[in-house]
This record gives sequence, C-alpha cells and structure tokens, in this order.
Amino acid sequence: MKRSKRTRPREIKFRVTDEKFLIIRRKMIMSRMRNQEAFIRKMLIEGVIINVDTAPLGDIFYEMHKTGVNVNQIAQVVNTSGTISQSELIELKGKMEEIWHILKSSQSFLLKKNTCGNRQPSKSACLGKL
Repeated sequence: MKRSKRTRPREIKFRVTDEKFLIIRRKMIMSRMRNQEAFIRKMLIEGVIINVDTAPLGDIFYEMHKTGVNVNQIAQVVNTSGTISQSELIELKGKMEEIWHILKSSQSFLLKKNTCGNRQPSKSACLGKL
C-alpha cells in the first residue's frame, strides 16, 4: 500500500444546500481568505476569524518614527556633551509623552475596531457571530 506524503492525510467531506453554501462563501469573502479549504478548517477548529485592518496604523508608525528620531537626536547631544540642560530634559519628557499618547490612541483604535462586545465591530471582525 502506497503511503501518502501529505501533511493532512485525513479527508472530511460534507454536503450543504445552495443557501448554506452561499453563506459560507460570503463569510469566506468577508474574512479575505482566498482558500476555501483553509477557511473552513480554521472556522471548524477555532470558530472565529478576526480580520484587522492595519492601514490606519501606518500614520501612527510614521508619527512614532518621527518622535523616536527626535529622542535620538537629544540622546546624541547628551552623550556628546555628557550633560543635559533643563530645556532638553523638558523636550525629552514631552517626546516620551508623545510616544505614550500615540501608543494609547492606537490601542484604543484597535479595541474599538476589532471587538465583538458592546462596540460596533467592522463587518469582518466577528464572522463567527454572523
């Protein structure tokens, strides 16, 4: 008997009505998954697929990068001179607060966008509850 080299040697087959097939297909499209087999396997095992839109995070990353560059410039001045002035210390503290604010706003953005509780989820955030 020939032995299969497949990583998933077991096969599961089932039949659905046209209506159920369209529901499964719609959920798969909303999840942005292209492979129907992978979608069905993931839904059967995990029960939910969360799709996170990270496009708005690009602006957040850019702002954090700019702030980080400013902090590095201040650190270079301190490392070169060996001292830090009161104004540089205040500027450094302000830049660190900017970073903290950016991180907190990105966290709240993600929580609002990708939860299924009392907040409004995106269309694809809670496929298991459709």
